[in-house]
Amino acid sequence: MRPLPVLFLAVATGCLAGAAVGCGGTSGDLHGSICSVYDCGHDTVTIRNVSDPQDPPTTIQIDFTTGPVTGTVERAAVIVCDVSSFVKGERLPLTSARHIAPDGVDFPTLKQGTCTFNTDLATGAPLSGSFQAVFTTEAGTDRALYGEFEGPLEATNI
Repeated sequence: MRPLPVLFLAVATGCLAGAAVGCGGTSGDLHGSICSVYDCGHDTVTIRNVSDPQDPPTTIQIDFTTGPVTGTVERAAVIVCDVSSFVKGERLPLTSARHIAPDGVDFPTLKQGTCTFNTDLATGAPLSGSFQAVFTTEAGTDRALYGEFEGPLEATNI
């Protein structure tokens, strides 16, 4: 039976027709209970090293965005990971998770979160991984956001 291994490969690489951007470029997925309150839809995923480019990476930012290339860009999620103690495949601290929308409403307070990278951190090279975040609402309930991402690691001049 050939279809099962092909399906497994498609799922493992995120290359299903429903992927946010599709195969061969940058792709990502957002899901979790917080998506029932906040719009988690996005067109583009950008993965950037926002550390000083002269030093080893210490901070990676993953933007799940929607909107035009110029003008106001809505960010369904902006995930920031501390990679100062980077080990491929290990959980690393998520330092912030935000929702940037025209109405100014952000995610609730981040309670805890982690990022995991499946590949090494090299500018221009493919980078894939996942994250999980738990937020505490003003009512005291927890909401979760989970995500996967894959694409080239871009350098950012700071």
